[in-house]
Amino acid sequence: MAFSDIISIFQWWLLLFVMGILFYPVSSRLFSVFSDKGYIFSKILSISVATYITFVLGTIGIIRFASIPTPLFALILLGTLIFLQAVFLKTFSLRAAWRKEPPSVLLLIVFEELLFGGALFLWSYIRSFQPDINGLEKLMDYGFINSILRSDAFPPKDMWFTPFSINYYYFGHLLTAVLTKLAAIPSEITYNLMIASLFALTMCSSFSIGYNLFANVLKKATRRACCRVLKIVSRRMFRFGISSFPRLHFPTHTGTQTRRVLFITRFMNSPCTRLLFRICMDTS
Repeated sequence: MAFSDIISIFQWWLLLFVMGILFYPVSSRLFSVFSDKGYIFSKILSISVATYITFVLGTIGIIRFASIPTPLFALILLGTLIFLQAVFLKTFSLRAAWRKEPPSVLLLIVFEELLFGGALFLWSYIRSFQPDINGLEKLMDYGFINSILRSDAFPPKDMWFTPFSINYYYFGHLLTAVLTKLAAIPSEITYNLMIASLFALTMCSSFSIGYNLFANVLKKATRRACCRVLKIVSRRMFRFGISSFPRLHFPTHTGTQTRRVLFITRFMNSPCTRLLFRICMDTS
């Protein structure tokens, strides 16, 4: 693997990192019950939404995809993403979204980002031994991506039947073309980087789902064990108190004895005591 390839991998990772950070407020709202607040899914959501925005704007003719400069295209996507998040969240503040997270969540997010970067680099390194775009549907996919990059409006032209448009589902190809334009990397390189990204996103998404499922099961098991121990201890203590109650000795002073008997009688007849007695005496 050449040094230029490493630069391209880092450039690609940096783009996905920024897009994930930008869309984190939405993912933290949608995955609020997750321990990591759905951080890894913010990358998937941001890429999907940015691609759909490009598809809509290119279809109705607001932008010319092939002709528009990359910085202007990035600014349009950035402004649209911020506007949509502000509408969805009623407000938009990246700083507030990150500052409210406890250190445990931030540590888990850092670990997931390192896991994603490691998986991306690992599969890119594996693909570097055979980066040929040949076999199966690779050539067609690569051709569709280049057709999209050369098209000003959507649907793009079919490379086999030009000037006819693509009569095929091409959203995944458009997704790769959008990231290629934003990263300013040649399509023959981003094709393999996209394959590595699919591996990294699948791996990290599986880790996030598995981690949260395990944490939820462990939390419920711990809560159930604590409740069982508390129930057994309280039952034993209450039974001991009931068995010891008839042997309590009262002072010979009539007034003191009457007041204490009256207090104990009211305590034993209270609804809370009867409910506790019923729970503790339950042997089922």
